Amino acid sequence: VIEKFQLMHENAQLQHQMDYQDANYEKTVHSFKNIKRIIHDTHQQFLYIDECIKRNELAEASEHIKITLNKIEGAYQRVNTGNLVIDALVTNSLNIGQANGIKVDTQLNLYSQKVNIERYDLCVALGNMLDNAIEASKKVKIAEDRFILIKIHSNESALFIHILNHMENEVAHLQSLKSNPDIHG
Repeated sequence: VIEKFQLMHENAQLQHQMDYQDANYEKTVHSFKNIKRIIHDTHQQFLYIDECIKRNELAEASEHIKITLNKIEGAYQRVNTGNLVIDALVTNSLNIGQANGIKVDTQLNLYSQKVNIERYDLCVALGNMLDNAIEASKKVKIAEDRFILIKIHSNESALFIHILNHMENEVAHLQSLKSNPDIHG
């Protein structure tokens, strides 16, 4: 009976991890769809600039290039460490932070694109850390205090992840406040 209960518990945890992994893959797909949309929009801008050049309206073309570059810069915060998991999850956090008035700073420096951790495990660990930081930051009432610092670096044998964020209330005990605390860390 105990063994059966343990297997049921392990299955439930594995299912939760699979669901979490699926959600992270959805975030990655969403990031790629955003890239595709940006490429499409940029193409339209180039068509307009090309027409300005054909009509010898160079000042208009130059001004439109400046406006377009500013809009792209402001709208598209992309992380590019070379590691797809880190890039997708941190980029997603930047986008969520921007949408929720959370200032997100990054310090990312990988020794190599390849890190010595399975992608699945990295998705679960990094995804949970980022989700927790965003969730806590959303609860902070003072807008200037909504801040997350994401530091990720590696050397030839280890990956280091440090995420710092403000919280609305100091917590002395580190226990999940989520429903089902057995499957949340």
